[in-house]
Amino acid sequence: MKRSMEVRFLRVRFGEANARNLVLMAALSLVLAGGICLDNEEIAVLEPAKRVSVVNDVDVAVAGGGINGVFAAIAAARMGARTVLIERFESLGGVAGPGINPGGGVQMPGRSAWEEFKRGSTPYPYVWIFPEIAGLPREFALKLQDLTGPRWNSLERSNAFSYLCTKMAVDAGVSLLLSTYVCDPILEESTIRGLYVEGKSGRQAVKARVVIDATGEADVARRAKVRFLSPKESYFELDSHAPNGIGIWAYVAGINWEKYESSIQSGHSRLKFRPHQVGDLAQVQISEPESGAALTKIEPGLGGMKVQLVRPHAKVDAGNILHMSQLQAAVRIYIFEAVQEIRRSEPGCENAYLVAIAPYLGIRGGPCIEGEYTLTMDDCLSGRRFDDVIYLYGENRVLQKTCATGSCVWADVPYRVMVPKNLKGLLAVGRSASGIPDTLLRNRTAVQHMGEAAGIAAAMAAKSGTSPGSIDVKGLQRRLLDAGYYLGTDERLRQLGLR
Repeated sequence: MKRSMEVRFLRVRFGEANARNLVLMAALSLVLAGGICLDNEEIAVLEPAKRVSVVNDVDVAVAGGGINGVFAAIAAARMGARTVLIERFESLGGVAGPGINPGGGVQMPGRSAWEEFKRGSTPYPYVWIFPEIAGLPREFALKLQDLTGPRWNSLERSNAFSYLCTKMAVDAGVSLLLSTYVCDPILEESTIRGLYVEGKSGRQAVKARVVIDATGEADVARRAKVRFLSPKESYFELDSHAPNGIGIWAYVAGINWEKYESSIQSGHSRLKFRPHQVGDLAQVQISEPESGAALTKIEPGLGGMKVQLVRPHAKVDAGNILHMSQLQAAVRIYIFEAVQEIRRSEPGCENAYLVAIAPYLGIRGGPCIEGEYTLTMDDCLSGRRFDDVIYLYGENRVLQKTCATGSCVWADVPYRVMVPKNLKGLLAVGRSASGIPDTLLRNRTAVQHMGEAAGIAAAMAAKSGTSPGSIDVKGLQRRLLDAGYYLGTDERLRQLGLR
């Protein structure tokens, strides 16, 4: 057998290794085409070097086709940057698209949220971007509203959301790499020059002047071996969804709502789902409304089932494939068996059947970059101002607390939360951006605005030949103002040199 075809296994306990062991191991590594060794008894494969074909050579590469990644890609392409968007699924839109969860954290164009608050319809204004959404997010929201109308269900809207993400990206000239996984960054010292990707065509390279990490768990930044922030159990005190905040939606059809709701209201419902233990990681449970119902009415015959990990679940590492695989499998088994039990036991559900489960677990937090600035809950509570502001953010818990005292507070989000320390050529958006707690920057309306700002900044950096951390931030802010973003009062804008 030729040496290049050989498979060898090397086992070394580093705690017991002497110089001879190490020299022998190094020598064997040089002559073998591949091998396996132990690092503190962890098996590792020695991957041989090889030439990798370049599938794209662009100005901006966006890793992740979720909500913020799509908006970043469209914004960069509209700036004239050659842009590629890389997504592991076949469809775009993240949790609001293939994730079949298009509601929550949504702010419609105009001042309807203010009007609902004044009428007493909401306990505080659902104004996540002050005073209203702008730019690309506004354009997208209006087009989505035209597609679905004022009344919609989650299945309909999620497909419309994904369609619109795809249509607008294609119309903007974004190149798409779908069913493609982002692997390692292409690094030259402390600068990212692109990405390695894997798909049906095997391992390929995407060369880029700027990379945007929209993976959700800062996968690109973490693989570049820079410092990152891991969620802590103490974050639960700041946000009851933290750390991680993992859940999923499933949809059930064939429900007789009149019989089912009557059974719930009369107290005749026979089912109470208890938490199910998943190894030693976490517990999973149907998130039941106060009525005790396991299903939420969507429209005649159709219901939604929200399943979440019991919080806090600090043992879970959202960036660990073994953790996430164990949870994905357990949650899907749990949901299917729960629907069967509902069908057997609940009045009105005799003909119920499972229509769909979202293809992946939704995550509200997870690991993020350590940015040039890390936004905190205290910053949001105090309404802190920053010279590199890109939008004004109303964090949900902050609005609940401050509006109750009669003075609602919105804080500046600084550009620097997207810029990682000690790494050039990269911006991180959405949950990958730098925030404490890990769930702080997740709001889907807000990350659309962050995505647009990142796309513009990346295009500026690529055109000027600089790193994103060195761009003209005033130039970025002026472009955001031109798009309708609110960055402060006229007096504040004069202080910032923007008037």
